[in-house]
Amino acid sequence: MKNQKRWKDMLAGALIVTTVAALAVPALASTSNRSVQATTASSTSAAPAAAATQSSSYIGEAKAKEIALNHAGLTSSQVTFAWAKLDWDNGRAEYEVEFYANGKEYDYDIDAVTGDIRSYDYEAEHYTPSASSSAATQSSSYIGEVKAKEVALNHAGLTSSAVTFVRANLDWDDGRAEYEVEFYADGKEYDYDIDAVTGDIRSYDYDAEYYAPASSTASSGSISESQAKQIVQERAGSTGGTFREFKLDWDDGRSMYEGEYRVGWTEYEFEIDAATGTVLEWGVD
Repeated sequence: MKNQKRWKDMLAGALIVTTVAALAVPALASTSNRSVQATTASSTSAAPAAAATQSSSYIGEAKAKEIALNHAGLTSSQVTFAWAKLDWDNGRAEYEVEFYANGKEYDYDIDAVTGDIRSYDYEAEHYTPSASSSAATQSSSYIGEVKAKEVALNHAGLTSSAVTFVRANLDWDDGRAEYEVEFYADGKEYDYDIDAVTGDIRSYDYDAEYYAPASSTASSGSISESQAKQIVQERAGSTGGTFREFKLDWDDGRSMYEGEYRVGWTEYEFEIDAATGTVLEWGVD
């Protein structure tokens, strides 16, 4: 009889434990779900907040334009903007600003947080500004393109009437502004880098290039600039891009068109044989 009573007590205890467990499991599950939902909601709301904090530290496209214009000594009414957009380079956010004025193309890379100008350059492009665009104002501390040409010619022992100029444009290298001057004379190609402030010759060289100055009309065996641009656009598959750089150069004994063509976020670098139209080099970035 005692054994029978003990067995009944054990059976009753087991039923109690089972009942308590059955009631506890849903409660625990509900608590866990509420915890997960709260954590998810917290994470979801935190993400936009973090993004907002990050974007709020950027100076914005309008400010980037203002910085570039102030540096160039221009106003918004004097230029035609190609774009001003946020990009990412070498682990840092920056604004790429490009505009045209007085037949020149200006390119700026501006730190998106500090507003510092990380790099800039401008050069004469095959671009015709609108009638409302006025002449670009150059920094008063620079010697100017005319003086840079004079310095190069004096060093080479030549006169302007004895040479054919290819370019004389302001650029930026190693933290200093300089004029890049290139011209041909007596079958040689002359290249000069001249300090834009002091007028000192930073570097120069010349090479025999077997160059013959072109006549006023294109030779029958060469392609025109418009034909070269068409070749680039067909290769890129778009006519809606912008030529950031386009020039006729002479290298390795032959003339060629070279430059950069941008379509959206894609940039194409090219070299095209000016005599045959053959694409000598093509790069996509």
